[in-house]
Amino acid sequence: MRRGQAREFSTTQFEHHTTALVNAVAIGGVLAALAIRLFGVTLPAEPSPTVGWLLLALLGIGVILRYWSMAVLGELFTRTLRITSGHNLVQSGPYRWVRHPGYLASIFAHGLVATLLAPSLLLGSAVGVALGFAYAYRIHHEEEMLVSVFGESYREYQERTWRLIPWVY
Repeated sequence: MRRGQAREFSTTQFEHHTTALVNAVAIGGVLAALAIRLFGVTLPAEPSPTVGWLLLALLGIGVILRYWSMAVLGELFTRTLRITSGHNLVQSGPYRWVRHPGYLASIFAHGLVATLLAPSLLLGSAVGVALGFAYAYRIHHEEEMLVSVFGESYREYQERTWRLIPWVY
């Protein structure tokens, strides 16, 4: 999925270290869960085996949403916040309803991975919330960039779609 410009880490004035922040929180959450597992620490809110299987199924849905989002963006997908040559405003696939479905999927998936590794619903929720704050910071800067490039068409898109979570945010 990461072809061409998607592999690059070059930045623009809109980046504000958002890529580093999101990666640090995501990797830190998974490493914390692994450390808890390796050192045998018991945390509250361990999911039952049935809930664990349900969470694993939800993780699959999150991964599918992430790759669907990346596939719809195609060559426009980049790791850092920047506009590529021939950039257009994508409003198809999951972008019909949510402006940042890949971020939603990433928050969801990392929280579930932490839950399943630790295993603790408490840790998984903490990872999801922390990553949510990191992505909120990134979304602020990304939408600032998109408004500066697409102007009124992006503002209209903002009015008819959810930022991250349908019916909530």
